[in-house]
Amino acid sequence: MSIVFLDSGESILTATWKQALVFSCLLVFSVTGMALSFALYHRNYPPIKTKEPGILTIAFFGGFLWWVGSAKSFMLLNINQEIDSSQCLLFVFWFQVGGLQILLSAFTFRFLRLFYVVVLGRDPRGWQFYTTMLLSFLPTFAGALNAYTGNSFIFVGPGPNYCDTFIGIRMAVFVWVAIVMFGLTYLNHQLRGIQRAFNQYTDNLTILALCALLLALTVVFTLLDFPTHIPGVIALTLTQLVAINLIIWFFFGKVLVGLFFEPEEYLRRWQAELRNHVVLPSESTHRKPTV
Repeated sequence: MSIVFLDSGESILTATWKQALVFSCLLVFSVTGMALSFALYHRNYPPIKTKEPGILTIAFFGGFLWWVGSAKSFMLLNINQEIDSSQCLLFVFWFQVGGLQILLSAFTFRFLRLFYVVVLGRDPRGWQFYTTMLLSFLPTFAGALNAYTGNSFIFVGPGPNYCDTFIGIRMAVFVWVAIVMFGLTYLNHQLRGIQRAFNQYTDNLTILALCALLLALTVVFTLLDFPTHIPGVIALTLTQLVAINLIIWFFFGKVLVGLFFEPEEYLRRWQAELRNHVVLPSESTHRKPTV
């Protein structure tokens, strides 16, 4: 299996910008992935621990799958020269929808767990918590059941290397995402009281703003049929790239710089700032990272 950037009837110039765009996007994802790996390695460093790097790594993985599925279904990344419905099902449903499900579920887990602990004062490991998480997967389960019972809503077209879905299905996905976003916005509103302690409210608000912007642009591009045109492909692909990576860098950028260059001094300043709002149970130390 080889990666092909040139469709039938496509100019060498068009194939060249496709190749440059894909490799540039993969480079950005690689840099962000290395930064996340560095954060996971030092996950016990208090300023990083409060950012929950494990959950954000899962969200980043889901976002990357989503981007790969979009790149394939928008003819940006072609595997083999022609595709069939099974490949469209793989990239459109399991990569795009599945990746989006992982991304949203990671954020739902983060928001809901904070809500249980901070607002309700309950252990988030109860059956109610996990039942709510399972319910968030129902649309994806229903889509998978429908796709594998012979009523596939994903097909090849309008070109030989383009995957498409019925407009009603796409709008149903957008409505589902909007409902999840509304629920997360409500949870975050309930968490506004912890803003001055660990900045969780501000962090979550940034996630919601970026996701809402991405959803709005995707709906507009879809309704205008932009993904079938080169400008639309570029705009939608870069929008997804920027939003997914910006979320990670917003959370970890400042902390990683402090950890990399002056870990003890950054930790001292972080604890001093935190003492103005909460009482730390104990002082903690962290070894200087090996770089």
